[in-house]
Amino acid sequence: MNLGNIFVPPELLSKGEPLTDAERETLSTTYRVSADLLRNVPFEGPVVQTIEQMGENWDGSGPLALKEGDILREARILAVANAFLGMISARAYREAMTFQEVSDALLQQSGTRFDRKPISALINIIENRDGSEKWAHFREVPPEAEA
Repeated sequence: MNLGNIFVPPELLSKGEPLTDAERETLSTTYRVSADLLRNVPFEGPVVQTIEQMGENWDGSGPLALKEGDILREARILAVANAFLGMISARAYREAMTFQEVSDALLQQSGTRFDRKPISALINIIENRDGSEKWAHFREVPPEAEA
């Protein structure tokens, strides 16, 4: 098993400005390296493949060049959740984003970086956290069509 450089340079994690393309490329290997570390562990279900595919982009521009439905559903969901957590967390180069800013950013990346369905589900949860019923963005069937 070739893990290459398994450690992310600490200065990358605390950098005070946005990452360069080369630095983003370095970080993109973390999914592959994590999957390689776990490849021989006997899991139930596609745990290793899910971790490996979390860095894939919906449009096929990720490290493995998987596209749309070729990316495991679990990986698509976790990619959105991971991005959400990253955006609501403060970084050295920016403050934590608001829920509205996160929703807008995720919607902007829908169909290119992310699958729209996990984004829709997450936004629905955010918008309805008070328990009210609302129609989520990009819902497959509008509520009036269900009646």
